[in-house]
Amino acid sequence: MLDYIYLILIRIELIDLRHDLEDSITGWIKRTIPINDFLAEYSKSGGSHHSAIVYGNVYDELLDFGKIMRCRVVEI
Repeated sequence: MLDYIYLILIRIELIDLRHDLEDSITGWIKRTIPINDFLAEYSKSGGSHHSAIVYGNVYDELLDFGKIMRCRVVEI
C-alpha cells in the first residue's frame, strides 16, 4: 500500500469550451508540451485514467494544496 498520493499538474489552455444541455461540457485543450511527451511523463509519474480540469488561474494554489496535503507533487 502506498503511503503517499501523487498530485500531477500541467498548465493547459481551454479552447472552444462549450456547456451543452444535459450537464455536459465539451471543448479542446492546448498543452504546453507535445501530447507524446505529456503522456510519457504522465505515465512515468503514476498517472491513471482519473483526471480533473480546474478552471481559472489556480496553479499556484494547487501546488500549495499538494504540499499541505503531503502529496508527491509532479509538475509536467
